[in-house]
Amino acid sequence: MNSSCGCIWRWSSLLPSSLRCCWRPSICTGSSSGAHIRQALVDNSDRIIRSAMLFAGLILIGTTWLIFDMVLGRPAAAVTAAVLGVVLLLMWIVMPLAIRRKYVDGSHKQA
Repeated sequence: MNSSCGCIWRWSSLLPSSLRCCWRPSICTGSSSGAHIRQALVDNSDRIIRSAMLFAGLILIGTTWLIFDMVLGRPAAAVTAAVLGVVLLLMWIVMPLAIRRKYVDGSHKQA
């Protein structure tokens, strides 16, 4: 353990590898302003949120399938789950891409 790091470096082994690689220079030597740590934190948070949204969508579709299957039958459950899957796909993939394209192209005008 690096003595200048105190207990911070001891716990860095619990961090994801993408965060761990830039943790030590920024904290221990003070050679960075922390921008690398923030970027790694944002990248990892983005991955975690996207994974959580994916699993939440799958749980929502599965629950909808189960309820409609028990109440109205399998064909109604399949149609409802497919429609819900398309809606979630549009909301979580197509809509953010369209918004990103709008701002990247510069077609967005500020008032």
